[in-house]
Amino acid sequence: MHILKQEDYPIQAACAVVELPRSSYYYKAIQPDESKLEAAIEEIAGQFPTYGTRRISQQLRRAPHKMTINRKRARRIMVEKELLRPVKKRKHRTTDSQHPYLRYPNLVKELEIVYPEQVWVSDIT
Repeated sequence: MHILKQEDYPIQAACAVVELPRSSYYYKAIQPDESKLEAAIEEIAGQFPTYGTRRISQQLRRAPHKMTINRKRARRIMVEKELLRPVKKRKHRTTDSQHPYLRYPNLVKELEIVYPEQVWVSDIT
């Protein structure tokens, strides 16, 4: 957009030609300084190594830090600093074989099946 100053075009007309709002001409991107935030996240992650993004962002909102941060920002910084731990896969137990009830024998285990619909099996659990 520096060509506008050289040619003395009106800013409003030039922005209308390229279909941009006039505020885009004046916009200056500000890079926030996240060094304090990164140090606080590293401190909390070192103190509580099992904490994930939810707990760390909650800790940053509390005293003594009192920082305004959401979970996504904490996650982005933790990924950059390699502070995230892999998520444990939960194992769901679906069968309880240690019950006191009677177990019935498998009656078709030794049976040789030679034609369709010779044996029908069901389970009522």
